[in-house]
Amino acid sequence: LFKDIPDNVYCVGGHPMAGAEIKGINGADRYLFENAVYVLTPEDNIPRQQLDYLSNLLSATGARIRIMPASQHDQLVATVSHIPHLSAVALVHLTGGREENLMMAAGGFRDTTRIASSTPELWEDILFSNRDILLDKLDELIAQLAEIKSALQAGDNGAMHEKLSRAKAIRDLIPRASRGLMPGFSDIICIVPDRPGIIGFLGSILDQHNINIVDIEILRVREGDGGTIRLGVPSPEDAEQAVQALLAQNIKAWVK
Repeated sequence: LFKDIPDNVYCVGGHPMAGAEIKGINGADRYLFENAVYVLTPEDNIPRQQLDYLSNLLSATGARIRIMPASQHDQLVATVSHIPHLSAVALVHLTGGREENLMMAAGGFRDTTRIASSTPELWEDILFSNRDILLDKLDELIAQLAEIKSALQAGDNGAMHEKLSRAKAIRDLIPRASRGLMPGFSDIICIVPDRPGIIGFLGSILDQHNINIVDIEILRVREGDGGTIRLGVPSPEDAEQAVQALLAQNIKAWVK
């Protein structure tokens, strides 16, 4: 393909780190790329002027541009995207599709396996296109699981504690409310009644202080009881201001 391209035409590989579990026109989202990372993987022969032009064009969609070698990109997405997807697939298969298992699937299982609902045909192509790297990463994952299994078999609390503690420490380093490889935002947690309109009420409070909500998550809601909600805002300063605004409305809130 590349040998047939004229000298004045340049091809740059790109991967927008955005998408959803739905397909077709009904899945269209005008804000899909906003605040998402768009990775570009230019070859060495791409003139800087042309790369800057493409970066500026894509930035108009609201995307955050990251430039890296294709080999680095393939390693990264195998670790943080492809392996998690295969792990989700394996976890879903553990249920055997049995109704009693699925009825007991709570938030942790739902969050962990959400990506298994993505389009199979799309993911077939993705996985096989990165097959060699994925095979190595799967071996690494299997080795990690083997270490966990060994600690359980030996009743080795120390080894298990080390595994769990190290995982927590690394997981806590992930930027809050990040999309793909993008720098994160600041989180606040608030406790509110479980009733219709409460999310809109929170939004109106922050809107009065010109604070944008860039991410939102319902962490715990029980019928008739209180609910816990995480709100992502652009900066630590916004988070502090948001907490004060919520406290002024007698809403218990804190910076996470």
